[in-house]
Order: sequence, then structure tokens, then C-alpha cells
Amino acid sequence: MTMQRRTFLRMSAAGATGVGLSLLGAGQALAAVGPLDTAPTTPFAVGVRRYDWTRGSRRCTTYVYYPATGTPGGNPVT
Repeated sequence: MTMQRRTFLRMSAAGATGVGLSLLGAGQALAAVGPLDTAPTTPFAVGVRRYDWTRGSRRCTTYVYYPATGTPGGNPVT
């Protein structure tokens, strides 16, 4: 007795779904519930760069912030 192609595809899809669910898990991911860390209370130096990218008539202005050396609140470097 031969298996029809459509039946074979359905069984393959059902098997792949079953294996995927068993590997990934079907339940909700559990996370530890606790207090959040507090924000830093001391100032620190931060650098910033502005990038203006364009593609045709589309503009995308992006700011990149990064840790910097120097004194917090000091004069910005241009």
C-alpha cells in the first residue's frame, strides 16, 4: 500500500510541529520576579554622535550615545 503525497506532507508537517513544540516548549517563559535595579545617582560623561543617512529622498537621522572620558557636564567636544 502506498502513501499519497498529500497525506505524507500532512504527516510531515504535523511531525515537524510536534518536534518544534517539544524543543521550544509551549508554555510561558518564567522569569524571576524581584525589585528592579536603581538608576545610577552619580553623573557620568556621555559622548554623542549624529549621523544623517539618506537613501534617495528618505532621511534617517540617528544619534549614538556612548561612554566618554572627561568630566561629567563638561564642555562638549564638537
